[in-house]
Amino acid sequence: MAYYIDSLLKKEYSGPKTSVVIGIDVGTTFSGVSYSVLHPGAKPLIYAVNKFSDQIAGDNKIPSIIYYDSSGAQQVIGPKTMTASTITRAVQNNWFKCEHFKLHLCPPDQEIETNGMHLGGLPPGKTREEVMGDFLRYLVNETRCHMIRSRTYSADVYDKTVKDEEMFIICHPNGWKGPSQQLYRDAAIRGGLVPDTEEGHKRIKFVTEGEASALACLWGRLDPENLTVGFRFMICDAGGGTVDTTTFEVVGTSPLELRECAIPSCRFAGSQFVSISGRMLLERILEGSKYVNGETIDTLISHEFERNVKMQFSGDDDAFLQLGYNLEDDEDRGIIAGSLSLRCEDVANCFEHSVSQIIESIDDQFSRSKSNKSATPIWLVGGFANNEYLSKELSRRLEQQEIRLEIPDTNLSKAVANGSVLHYIDNPVIARTCWTTYGTICYTQFDFSRSDHRERKDLVECERDGLFIGPLFDKLVEKGTSIPVGKKFVCTYHRTPLSRETARLKANILRYDGDLPAPYWYNENKDKFKTVLELEADLSSLWDSVEATEIRGSSLLELLFSSILPPHKDLVFEIELDLGGMEDKAAVKWKENGVDKYEKSQKGGSVGKYVRWIMLDSPVNEDLQPLKLGTKEYWDSIYEQEITNFEDFVDEGEIWFGQESVEKMVSWALSNVPPSPSSSSSASPSVSSSSPPPKILEVGSGNGNLLFALADVGYDPSYLAGVDYLPVDLKLEQGKLCGIPKVGGGEKEEGGEDGWTLVLDKGSYDAMALAERDEDGTRPSDSYSERVATLLTLVPLYEQLDK
Repeated sequence: MAYYIDSLLKKEYSGPKTSVVIGIDVGTTFSGVSYSVLHPGAKPLIYAVNKFSDQIAGDNKIPSIIYYDSSGAQQVIGPKTMTASTITRAVQNNWFKCEHFKLHLCPPDQEIETNGMHLGGLPPGKTREEVMGDFLRYLVNETRCHMIRSRTYSADVYDKTVKDEEMFIICHPNGWKGPSQQLYRDAAIRGGLVPDTEEGHKRIKFVTEGEASALACLWGRLDPENLTVGFRFMICDAGGGTVDTTTFEVVGTSPLELRECAIPSCRFAGSQFVSISGRMLLERILEGSKYVNGETIDTLISHEFERNVKMQFSGDDDAFLQLGYNLEDDEDRGIIAGSLSLRCEDVANCFEHSVSQIIESIDDQFSRSKSNKSATPIWLVGGFANNEYLSKELSRRLEQQEIRLEIPDTNLSKAVANGSVLHYIDNPVIARTCWTTYGTICYTQFDFSRSDHRERKDLVECERDGLFIGPLFDKLVEKGTSIPVGKKFVCTYHRTPLSRETARLKANILRYDGDLPAPYWYNENKDKFKTVLELEADLSSLWDSVEATEIRGSSLLELLFSSILPPHKDLVFEIELDLGGMEDKAAVKWKENGVDKYEKSQKGGSVGKYVRWIMLDSPVNEDLQPLKLGTKEYWDSIYEQEITNFEDFVDEGEIWFGQESVEKMVSWALSNVPPSPSSSSSASPSVSSSSPPPKILEVGSGNGNLLFALADVGYDPSYLAGVDYLPVDLKLEQGKLCGIPKVGGGEKEEGGEDGWTLVLDKGSYDAMALAERDEDGTRPSDSYSERVATLLTLVPLYEQLDK
């Protein structure tokens, strides 16, 4: 793969104008930055910033530390934070030492094993974005100074011609997408790297440490001479805070093309965790001595343990830690001439968390990618990779599995910044693995033939265009899916808003990280989902462009309401997910007069109220299979049992479709067909206050629960009637409704000369649709809607609805 980098850097830049690409690697403990000036027609050159201000000797990495005073004002940043004079001044002036601030940008719900590490606080009055912004500003200013010192540009020319064309590639740990990327972008804006505009946002790009490390390895010539399609390699980037492990496969050689073979791993197992264990070791050994106080232990860790013990430990001999310049002895604690002896096994235990986590991440990558262990080398890079004990212990354990660990001869500790620049110039990764399951919340048509729908009949809702059930988690893409760069996942939905003013869409894209398959029923699994993107779209112009349509569907209420509700507007739209790039993106898309329209995703946020999206592409059973629910014998037995239960135990029986469906039908009736014309402001002026109450017929009344509810809210019982095909139903109704005026019986079934004002049915039509077909191939449901429509009084109701 080395020839790939050579050919890439020999290729002339084809961009339209001069641009500067700045690759930024903010590490937990150390940071670095690289850049390339891209001139049209010229070959790109990549430079590392290897000399920072206040740096005595040149180095391409600086400590990720900032000192603030008590008011939150920045005092010292970068290389000078490690000097004795700064440390002394910090103590004298009570400065706040801010370190490991990168970890504050970690995804809030990421499951991590930190081995006792606790994040330090933030300076007074400063947010995590502001602290990161301060550090980004420093790195970029130092990069500009480096270019000016190297005479690439003068300060005036740079500010006038190049500064506004800078592109920033920020490297972050594997899996830190969504909210973390937004925090990085906000930090870049606060640091003054770009303005807070759409164009400014586009100048901030991201790359994972896994991909940047892979390109850094190609830069460092770690690849085999004869590269072939199918060759796999694993990158293990061991830094100060995290260890990022990624597996790639070569899928093309001319040009080079790579794909991720498994979900990249991110573990909190960097070198800082060795220091944490070292601190606990020192506190245990020195307990009760004069050395056990916060400042002394801090100094021993930062000056002696990290610089000497941790870096020089090989695992072969005991280690020694200098406690000070006095030569006192304490044989009980192992102190001789002011030097503390640390047993080899104790120091090795300080590394155990990191070593075991790295081995687990490697094993997990092999398991997920199904790679051949003996044929897949592991390239260990990052600042922690230079540790002698870590590399020896990892090699020893991996050799037991016939896994080969390779460490570059050159220092790639901060070459990730170079990889970030290469990623922008020409990235060879053509497919990535989806790290989570994405979906959204929707409703679907109620299907009586599905047992899971019937079991949740209390979730059934009556909308303007039929019966629907939900909310459901509609999976858009599953965890572990290989996604080619540029591929978009699209699913179609619709809405039926009541008016143009209510045609604004608000919705969330959710993720699910648990075991597959993802749950289907949202309410029963709410705690398993997290919101990652918020979507908003104004569909009012779409409302204007579509024609009104009649009610669609096949259930009883859909057919019944098609006779009493005016036409509605179906607003068809798509949710489009773009997951193949470095940033997960989503958009609402629709066609308006043949032209595609988009509304893109907003910032991630907390879970909001779900929006009722209806799936258009959900499977619809065009020819329902006969079930026992469609037989007379089944309902005979059900009602006989209910009569017995009522007479013996005063058990009112089953409320079919749930009490919620009864309440919704009553609520709809109250709003649209009130008990008396005077009780609703929507009543037509043509309807006299002396007009009779509405006449309501329930088809398939069963045990009469709906009729009872209607009478209870003020409907005249003498104008209510229930019909069913079983004589026992009337007996059940009469028994349940004793104590109130008798419900109208069969003598009112024709509704008089004017017919019925309203006909209701909670599910009889659905049951008839499940009946066996007769010799002519028809079911009772086939003529149902026409027969019901003849019973209705249509004109007055339409007038009321218009009002």
